[in-house]
Amino acid sequence: MTKLISKFYFLVTINGKNYPFREAIGLELKSCKSTSNIVLKKGLLDINNSAWTDVESDLKNITKSISIFIKLTDDINTPIRTWILRSAKIVSVKSPQSRLKCKDVPLEAIEFSCTEMSVKKN
Repeated sequence: MTKLISKFYFLVTINGKNYPFREAIGLELKSCKSTSNIVLKKGLLDINNSAWTDVESDLKNITKSISIFIKLTDDINTPIRTWILRSAKIVSVKSPQSRLKCKDVPLEAIEFSCTEMSVKKN
């Protein structure tokens, strides 16, 4: 019996920390070794941990590469598929100008380029 999924969520792991996103654009269904751009939309990053520091520093030093894990989950948080982006670099970040002294930074979009993407079905 095929399971119906009412909503998709993406749990993204950057430097060992997990962040929720509502959309991911550019993910392939097959592994590939070519430069691709992935855009994650509608997410939250905690400004008090290393991921936000890395985002800010990577914008200044674009040569740093990281690995990023993106898990597609259903509405009850069951993993469906996982993508691994290798040699990922931040291309751009779009977030609201005012942070209102909150712990989490809402992200409109964060774009990465990567040279290798692998995918596995969970």
